[in-house]
Amino acid sequence: MASILYLDIETAPADPTTWTPKEEPTAPATYKDADKIAAYVAEKRAELHGRTGLDSHAGRLLCVGFAINDGPVTVAYDESLSNPRPLLDALADAFNEARKIEKGGKVSACGHNIAGFDAPWLWRLAVKHQHRLANLIPYRRWGDGLIDTMAMWSATNPREMVGLGRIAEFLGIGSKDEGMDGSKVWPAYQLGQHDRIKHYCAQDVELVRHAYQRMVDPDPIGF
Repeated sequence: MASILYLDIETAPADPTTWTPKEEPTAPATYKDADKIAAYVAEKRAELHGRTGLDSHAGRLLCVGFAINDGPVTVAYDESLSNPRPLLDALADAFNEARKIEKGGKVSACGHNIAGFDAPWLWRLAVKHQHRLANLIPYRRWGDGLIDTMAMWSATNPREMVGLGRIAEFLGIGSKDEGMDGSKVWPAYQLGQHDRIKHYCAQDVELVRHAYQRMVDPDPIGF
């Protein structure tokens, strides 16, 4: 039986000091006041910048949360957003530890939308930095070694994308922090709420573990 490494990542937008949009936003022609034009352009530019947090080619890795089997959750965090290598090191070490538990056996990475987001993001970043994690993390969407709870939940309807929080509340296995979701990670970072982000990441790891265990063993009593 394979070890399972439950994981979740939180990301941040591109470095604002070096980022430029592919196309600078412009205000509608009906805008005549210079201050309103400037405010509109600034708002749209901020929106474009925020979206880079979802782009593995532009965004930055902020933290990685993980847990092996039923073990404790660890969160590796890069407050400076300047060097992802320690985060990649921590996750690679976790993969190797999980392999040792199974004496060199298979390790499956489990996450919510891990096939569509976390795994390709981490693999690409590892390739960029020539990091050993690239040889450890499964990254092929339909290959072995990836357990995606969102895909599991959608069952025969692959177009259905249900958030982890909604699944957790439906199953009664917990809920996310009030008012906190992925879109609020960057604003929380800007406010210096680093502990809140770490807690949110760790919470996602716990919820995905509980969701997976419930889906694979919905009737533990056996009736």
